Amino acid sequence: MTPFRLTVALCSLLSIGLTLADAQPGALNGPDYAPPFEIKQGERVDGELRTETFLDKQDENRPALAASWVYGNKRVAARETKLNLKQTDRDNEFTLYVNEAPIMKCIFVANYINADGENVPMMAPKLFETSNLEADPDTGVIRVSNRYPLPDGTEAEFSYSLKSLGDSRVEVSWDIGCSAEQVEAFREAGVMLNNYVMYFDIEGDYRENGLEVNGTSMEPKPIDELKAHEQDRLVVWQGTVHELSYAPSKPFYGFDIISESGLRGRLREVYQYKRIDLGFMFHGSQPQDSFIIDFGKVAPPADDAPPAVEGHDLWAQDALHLPQSPTRNLFPNPSFEQGMRYWRWWFGGARYERSDLLRYGVDPDAGLFGSNAMVIHPVQRASQTLRSFSMPSAKGKTYTVSYYAKAEIEGASAFLAPLSSKTGGQFTRATVYATERNELSTEWQRFSFSFVSDGTPISFILSANEKGAEFGSMACNMKRGLSRPSLFRLLWRDSSKRLITKIMLRRETRLRRVLKSAAMRLRMVN
Repeated sequence: MTPFRLTVALCSLLSIGLTLADAQPGALNGPDYAPPFEIKQGERVDGELRTETFLDKQDENRPALAASWVYGNKRVAARETKLNLKQTDRDNEFTLYVNEAPIMKCIFVANYINADGENVPMMAPKLFETSNLEADPDTGVIRVSNRYPLPDGTEAEFSYSLKSLGDSRVEVSWDIGCSAEQVEAFREAGVMLNNYVMYFDIEGDYRENGLEVNGTSMEPKPIDELKAHEQDRLVVWQGTVHELSYAPSKPFYGFDIISESGLRGRLREVYQYKRIDLGFMFHGSQPQDSFIIDFGKVAPPADDAPPAVEGHDLWAQDALHLPQSPTRNLFPNPSFEQGMRYWRWWFGGARYERSDLLRYGVDPDAGLFGSNAMVIHPVQRASQTLRSFSMPSAKGKTYTVSYYAKAEIEGASAFLAPLSSKTGGQFTRATVYATERNELSTEWQRFSFSFVSDGTPISFILSANEKGAEFGSMACNMKRGLSRPSLFRLLWRDSSKRLITKIMLRRETRLRRVLKSAAMRLRMVN
């Protein structure tokens, strides 16, 4: 029995012998277990403005900008109504996050009725053609605006701004686009411009974390009472809010809303769609107003946290430590020295066929520039193709994927196709199906492609035709920047020891795969 098999057998015996009844408290999690995101100390910080460009599916995939003010484990975001769901159809709202969970939405709804009896939206959802978002790092302001026609035929903007004040605080201000004198003049003409509504939808677990208004704890309605009045919004409180506190006894997970002028409205609770919702509805009357979001103490960045990989802070997202690649090759286990690690099936639909010889394997003696190579035997042809594990990529950066290929029989072909690992990414199944196959010969050839990343993680699909070959090898490389084919032509023209040593120091690696069609050798280069 090999050491690996022995390890598996030992683990199996241990898992059978240990039951939940026998386990001591905490034993299943190991000694001194602490949740990776548990916050034990915090501080006030100045905040960081983060922006991101995305393709908006709600608006014909046009490029759009999203922005957040980030304060440790808390942030306020425009155009991100749900975590990582960025869109422009709700420019009239922004969202407060704690530990990347949406806790509260602030929603503006403003309109007026013109002389023809038509409703004119001043700030509302789905105003694609007239709304806009700007994020200015110099002024520290995120500004969202919407153009609308005034009753006199001129044009105005309803806007709201998120301005960092430092010390974990953000000023939220809004302007309907008219002065008090203009509002009064329109009112005398029979048009009301300053009657708008602002909602605070509480999405966090307020029943668990608590909610205070002006220092008084809010008592939610009994659940039985809410169910007895299903879909009816029951008033929990009404008056003027000068200070609203979410999770007041958990400062690292809460925040305060402070309004000097006061927000006049009601707090309502409703049972609908098999859930309980809570929210404020405030009636605005001033052409311009503001309030402060005070995030208080937040979790500062950990000094020992792993660095971001290609612009993605995987530790902050999932407490995942993905080591940085020590070379320009971003592909993990590129030469199969760790066997088939980091490879898996693409998707379902395969059919099992009994065979003494497995379709995929690793040959320890077939490596082109090392010992190992991946082998694909011409058996079990109903098996699925292989898909690499996902790799992070930085938005806007250029990456090159390249490999060398060689076949034992003429007529063999293969391709390596990109596939985005996140819904909405730039590479889809259609991309894979449309990828052109590379015709192979009995001599080495280099194949490559470059792409500019949209910031989503990317994996690769490996495919080949069916010509009955027994083995092949392939090396996979993913590097930043455009390809430089002249370097590789030089490699094959001059095979001196000096040149090969230079290439190997750059960790030129390879991956091997046998086609059903022909023995194929592919090599991906740093």
